[in-house]
Amino acid sequence: MDKSQRLEGQDGMCDLLWILYYTFRYLKCDEEKPTCRRCRQDRQVCGGYNFPTQPPKIRRQKTHRLHKSANSTLQTPIQTLSVSPGIIGSQVQKFLFYHVKEHTIKAIANSTSAARFWCNYVLPLSHSVDAIKHALMALGAAHRSFLWRCSPDFGPSDGQSCESFAIQEYNRAIKHIGAVMSDPSPISIQITLVCCLIFICLENMRGQYGEALRHLQAGSRLLSSRRPSAMVLCDSATVGATSFQKLKRDSGDFGQLCDIADMFSRLGLDAHIFMDDHVISISELSFYTRPTHTSDMSRPFSSIEEAQEQLNRIDIDFDSIMDCSDPSLSDECCDSSSAIDCEAWEGMEEYDLAYQILRDRFDVWTIHFDLFISDLLKRTSSEEELKEAMVLSLHRKVWSAIMKKGPYFNNDLKRTDSEEIMVQAELIALSLPFPAQPRFTFNADLIPPLAFVCAFSEHADLQKRAICLLRSLNPREGIWDSGELAKIYEAKLVAKEFIADADKWVEGGVLNLVTMLSSVGLLESNSTGAITLLGKSRGC
Repeated sequence: MDKSQRLEGQDGMCDLLWILYYTFRYLKCDEEKPTCRRCRQDRQVCGGYNFPTQPPKIRRQKTHRLHKSANSTLQTPIQTLSVSPGIIGSQVQKFLFYHVKEHTIKAIANSTSAARFWCNYVLPLSHSVDAIKHALMALGAAHRSFLWRCSPDFGPSDGQSCESFAIQEYNRAIKHIGAVMSDPSPISIQITLVCCLIFICLENMRGQYGEALRHLQAGSRLLSSRRPSAMVLCDSATVGATSFQKLKRDSGDFGQLCDIADMFSRLGLDAHIFMDDHVISISELSFYTRPTHTSDMSRPFSSIEEAQEQLNRIDIDFDSIMDCSDPSLSDECCDSSSAIDCEAWEGMEEYDLAYQILRDRFDVWTIHFDLFISDLLKRTSSEEELKEAMVLSLHRKVWSAIMKKGPYFNNDLKRTDSEEIMVQAELIALSLPFPAQPRFTFNADLIPPLAFVCAFSEHADLQKRAICLLRSLNPREGIWDSGELAKIYEAKLVAKEFIADADKWVEGGVLNLVTMLSSVGLLESNSTGAITLLGKSRGC
């Protein structure tokens, strides 16, 4: 097969997307003036060589300037690092806010929509809202402690001091939230929800997943209570409904609530997959959804954000209809000798119809996404946009594999589908720094697809390949820790090899798997892993 044939179709576009990403990333400048010839030929944006009219002023570098390297930051005492001058507080508080602004938010905001939310909404609010300011300071301390724990140069004294600072600032934020909640206005609700999201990040960094889940539940309940159907139950029903409609007419406020609800929904889906149990009612958050405009089959998505948002809606709706299914019921209904009542048959028909509608929606989404990728390859794109497109292509492959398993998941995961997921994940991993640096992100992009292969693939070599990639990475994506998951799925392989009925109990959520592996001694009883400890504490 020649190169032109290989680049045709879905896989070809993904290959070309990867080539374009690395061409953009490693384009060497030929130093031709006033613009690079190579940039002109490859249609890349070139900054040129604009020489200053006056000689540049040589500024003396500050003695304790905060470097971009994580290790250099960690090796400097916390009391002597750079600070944010616009923040009122002690020297340590100013530094923690500086660390959040320059390091933490850049790390956790791993998508365009997330970066817009944290940089354009949360940070400006923190300059006028004490609750958010102290919550961010606590997040900065937790992030610094996270980097120290994951770094070989970890120093217990500074790590303990960061953990202490995180708790102190967290308590200050909670105190200010109490004052904010005394005024149940729309902006007060948003402030409280933002603090909940910050606390979820903070607890996930600290490995306190139980606390993160409690904040997730509290925030989702608050969001649900602001829906019109929930507000009519309160005493001032008319006033509440009127104020909410006013909020919805204000596109700015309602748009922010949509962004916040989207984050809670994604976290809720991750928690459901992780625990095989509903932590929050995601369907109750569906009210906070922007209208979609993709009826024209010939029109590509307008942006990577629109593509991500619509795929997330499919994910939420899929989660909802799967709760109504009973895979064992389909087998009984297919057996003519079994006596199944009419209600069961009607329930199956409704589920089959809902599943088919969802599958059709995914097919339509695929058409729009293919058009978007085709358009993306024809124009000059940023490195961030290309990388996000690669991640979304990975999620598209996972969804294709899920749809092939059928409405009742009675079809085996094909080897070709698992291989496509692995190839795409390995390409994305190549874009990460090497050697792997400790990294925390708010959204889970890379680890869940690898966990999907480990959980559902029947081929041990592909499972080992996914485990190897999990171990080589060094990130924690929300509640997903790559290193600990590698140990868990490695123990699962051992169980399937030596325990006769292991196939029956290794299925399910990650926490259920942890419980079963621990019961047969395949996970260390004194393990300090956050996932393992959460599984044991909940006794799944």
